[in-house]
Amino acid sequence: MRIGIIPTLGCNLASIVRGLKTTDFNVDVFDNYSDVSKVDLVVIPGVGNFGHVSHWLATEGYADEIREVALRGQGILGICLG
Repeated sequence: MRIGIIPTLGCNLASIVRGLKTTDFNVDVFDNYSDVSKVDLVVIPGVGNFGHVSHWLATEGYADEIREVALRGQGILGICLG
């Protein structure tokens, strides 16, 4: 399984990456939104302010890709998005 993490602002990205790398899964941090469709599970970390993260996802181009992932039935894991 390939896991991709969206590098949202203010999240503890290093801890999430370190934790997921203890599994047998391939873990990558996305460089841009076009990579979202290439993984089996998308991880969306946050810091408890959904409005801020939601706005950032939209302005960075991730929001539309996340919708497409959901429509295809791929996994999405949102962490601490308030």
